[in-house]
Amino acid sequence: MLKRIITLALLLLTSLSMTAIAISPVDDTRDSYTLENGLNVILAERHFSKQVSLFLVVETGLIDFTCDKQQTAHILEHLLFRSTSQPYETLLQSIKDKAGDINGITADEETYYRLEVHSNYTEFALETIRELIQPANLTQQNFDISVNEVELELEATVKGFKRLLSNKRPLMNQAVAVAYDNTPMGCQTSMSPRPVLIQDTKRAFDTYYNANNMTLIVTGNFSSNKIKPIIKTLYSTLPQGMPNQRQANTPLLSEQQTVASYSRPLTHKAIVGLIIPAVGYADPDYHAFDLLHRYLDDKVLYEVRAKKGIAYDPRVEYDTQQYSGYFTMKTSTSADHVDEVVALFMDVYQNLQKQGLKENALRALKFKTVLEFDSRLKKNRAYSEELMNQRTFIGIHKRHPNLTEHIDSITEDDIRRITSTRFSPTPVIAIWQPPTFAAGMIRYGKIFFALLVIAFPITFLIRKNNIRKRNI
Repeated sequence: MLKRIITLALLLLTSLSMTAIAISPVDDTRDSYTLENGLNVILAERHFSKQVSLFLVVETGLIDFTCDKQQTAHILEHLLFRSTSQPYETLLQSIKDKAGDINGITADEETYYRLEVHSNYTEFALETIRELIQPANLTQQNFDISVNEVELELEATVKGFKRLLSNKRPLMNQAVAVAYDNTPMGCQTSMSPRPVLIQDTKRAFDTYYNANNMTLIVTGNFSSNKIKPIIKTLYSTLPQGMPNQRQANTPLLSEQQTVASYSRPLTHKAIVGLIIPAVGYADPDYHAFDLLHRYLDDKVLYEVRAKKGIAYDPRVEYDTQQYSGYFTMKTSTSADHVDEVVALFMDVYQNLQKQGLKENALRALKFKTVLEFDSRLKKNRAYSEELMNQRTFIGIHKRHPNLTEHIDSITEDDIRRITSTRFSPTPVIAIWQPPTFAAGMIRYGKIFFALLVIAFPITFLIRKNNIRKRNI
């Protein structure tokens, strides 16, 4: 009886605490609107900050291109930094001189440019981002440099000899491609930037870099009344264009599939992973999926490491964008424990499918999630990233979402509906382990054959040269 009273008291305190720490906006003014040309603008004043963060999101990414040319969007991102009216080095130094930092990121569904400067230079930041997306110098030389940069970023320069052995992507990427087979995310071959031509990047720019396909996010210490006219002057000249229409993509996998890859012989380390399709930020069930991801992360740590001690770093990560996402449940282990870890992972996943979450576990997860949000969103960049994640909701409703309210509204029935109807019956299993004897022989046979291919023409040329010398 005493135990039940204590449990009820803890639940009541948790509920009250959840209300007390509701993620209240620390910004003074929040606004969202659309320019006449279609550009979505999201503003959040945060006067405790001495910084201003600008995010410009372009709704184009790797999946908008064929598998052999998926790096088009990535190359274009690099190319634009080198195609402004001022030299690349001058641009970077000018930003650093204002206590700033700039970067570009290309993902599956989106490309975004982030610029942070001291709040005294808000207008400079808006001008810089605008110039970045109005290239003045898309030259072949800058294109070639950008291709080299992307190749280095992808570590493709070391693949010359490896390509003779395999043209596959890294193991977990292969597993994601299997899970999303027959979709734009289903590319299983390595994504070298070399097949991309400068004409491809120019075509991509003309197609996707338009106002209807962009969102500008400004957060930090600024006055909305002061920067709105600046935004209108600078960004109203963007071409209107057409939005890049996407649809939600969360496959339900009915057949067990395993992707295997081999490490070096004579090593004992192995990696085990499960790829579980999930939803993107724009999905109404996103926060429920996020709670399930957090539950699985805690559960595998307990079941695989704390309880069994057969894995080093079990964890579950949630990779998500606007319309697609997936959980990656993975750990390092030894080759002796691969089958046992796979079985434990599957048990954790299948038990969640069958049982869902009990009320006390769900309440604790919601409380923990709100605490983490409240702490993380105090940081300007993290707050900007969250607005970027919620841009579809904000663009439709023209208001900022109340994250605490949304998380707190999730019920046991919501979790049960998702685990029974939106979770794949089975995930994709990924295993990286030392090769068997037969697999090792095949692997080294390929290496031997590759060496023969290289050595034969060299030997032939040497012999031909020696014969020529004797005849002379």
